[in-house]
Amino acid sequence: MTTASPTDDAARRPPDALRLLTAIGSPIALATALLLYFGWVRSQAQATAFGADVSIFDMAPQDLVMRSVNILFFPIILLLLLGLLALRIEPWLRGQPRAVGRILSFAWLLVPIGFVLLWLAEPVGDVLLPLVVMLAIGGTAYGNLLLRFATGDLRRPKLANVAMVGALLIATLFWQTERLARVGGEALAQDLKEHIPDRLHAVTLLSAGRLHIDSPTVSEETLAGGDSTYRYRYEGLYLLQRSGQRNFLVTDGWQRNQGRLLVIPDSETLRLEFGQ
Repeated sequence: MTTASPTDDAARRPPDALRLLTAIGSPIALATALLLYFGWVRSQAQATAFGADVSIFDMAPQDLVMRSVNILFFPIILLLLLGLLALRIEPWLRGQPRAVGRILSFAWLLVPIGFVLLWLAEPVGDVLLPLVVMLAIGGTAYGNLLLRFATGDLRRPKLANVAMVGALLIATLFWQTERLARVGGEALAQDLKEHIPDRLHAVTLLSAGRLHIDSPTVSEETLAGGDSTYRYRYEGLYLLQRSGQRNFLVTDGWQRNQGRLLVIPDSETLRLEFGQ
């Protein structure tokens, strides 16, 4: 009578999805890259809404990561809950490889369903299409692995196949990130435009020279006194953000297409005052 070795038992166990995913790359590195990309896309969408490009803000990587956190709270919590659910049901899935494998092998049908959703409800379909494609790729690949195990095919999947599936999943993950970040950035920018006095801090700008700010919502006042360094005071400005040793100010009235984005560098001839 012969006994199976631990190696043989390990080879006969169904594939573990969690180990397959962690073999693709470092989860920490992937999460960091997603946070940076999310912050960049969100900032680009917001900058475009204010008539600029994200490059003028000269933000550091930590600034981009911090801009991701507040919007990603809910998606991260939801993903973690789904991950816990997946860990709970995965042993059951691997315990019935034939039935589950047959169902998941048809997961590729989600792709045409996603395009139908895009056609019927474009805004929702545009956001959810990457997620649908991701589920189709991952579900089909895992279903085929379960079917191979159920039929007694214990050979490990080819490294090239695992790498291709992993690359596709990562690509769709970044695709989904871009969709969420763009929608979030556009929504935030629109909210700021419509409620600038309520969302941003008011700023009084003092200048040694006239700045010629062309906006009906900004008032210019000439200061008396020849000994003063600052000769002009500007009211009606709001601080959008500070980065790269520059202050980015906006004016009210964007809903009337009269808003302006001002870039104010640090200078001895300029002073910003904050307060009610």
